[in-house]
Amino acid sequence: MLNAWLWLLGYQLIGTALMHFLLWPIPGPVAGMVLLTCHLMLRQASAFTEQLASSLIQYLPLLFVPAATGVVAHLDLVSGSLGAMALVIALSTLLSLWATGWVFCRLARKVAPAEAAERRG
Repeated sequence: MLNAWLWLLGYQLIGTALMHFLLWPIPGPVAGMVLLTCHLMLRQASAFTEQLASSLIQYLPLLFVPAATGVVAHLDLVSGSLGAMALVIALSTLLSLWATGWVFCRLARKVAPAEAAERRG
């Protein structure tokens, strides 16, 4: 598991260094994630990818703690917009669910004929 985390941190470091030297206004971790995505597109997902994904999913709830703490700490600033924030969160959640379902249906239509051909042949 440590090896997988080192790969992830390595891509973040490379992205940060690249953005620092190129002077582009893109956060280094974002550039590192793009590089990691390109790497995974060129190669099949390996054991380190599976280890990293399972460990990230295990600790995913911890990533929400700073955001929730910030909202609670600045509740007086946020309290005037709670209704609008709730509406935006609800609408964005519904839009995300719809988009996920739409993409799944499109991909399922492409995969289904290939699987049917494999069963026949």
